[in-house]
Amino acid sequence: MAASRADHDLELAKWLALLCMIANHIALTLPQPWREAGILAGRASLPLFSLLIVLRLQHDTEARATGYLTRLLIWGMIAQPFYVLLLSGWATMRFNALFTLASGVCLIYLARVGNIWLAALGAGVVVMGTAWLDGGAWMPLAQLLAWYWLKQRPGNNWAAVGIIAAMASGMTMNSPGQVSIDSLVVLVALPLIIAISPRLSQAIPRLPGLAFYGFYPVHLAVIYAIHGPY
Repeated sequence: MAASRADHDLELAKWLALLCMIANHIALTLPQPWREAGILAGRASLPLFSLLIVLRLQHDTEARATGYLTRLLIWGMIAQPFYVLLLSGWATMRFNALFTLASGVCLIYLARVGNIWLAALGAGVVVMGTAWLDGGAWMPLAQLLAWYWLKQRPGNNWAAVGIIAAMASGMTMNSPGQVSIDSLVVLVALPLIIAISPRLSQAIPRLPGLAFYGFYPVHLAVIYAIHGPY
């Protein structure tokens, strides 16, 4: 898989990540079996976005990481009030998924401008704050590991896919070694989506760079306006 695909051949993966997120968030307002089906679909969303970021950051890491951090943090702050309102029915306080993605980008940035040990120290902080992140510390750590692998072995994108897929599968397990349908779906879905995306990406509209960032707070606000808290 050529490195340029991270920029040009994964448009389908971006759309599927967005659609999985929408399915998940809408399904949480619905009764069974739609709720469970939406949660299952949503399992692939955060790992896909994490992977797409890593594939882009393997080139021109420092500049791109700065851009990602700026956008993720700004839009994360815009989305946070709506996210908190939606979760108020669960009586919990967490930072939304954009902050989770930003945590992974920050770890990669630390590894790039400092060294892997500085990034490891940052990873420890992320792990300690896992309860405060949507999805926990799994994806930030997966982003760091996958990027570091690519740094050592440029162009070996499939190993990076495997790292993130494996850790995404692990984050669905309720106890060590417990394999669920969610775990298997994520483990298979990510490599499959990345494999088919280059063949189909040219046939679908290009997703604007800010589409996900702006859409994220808007769709949370719409869901809350229609449904109220989860």
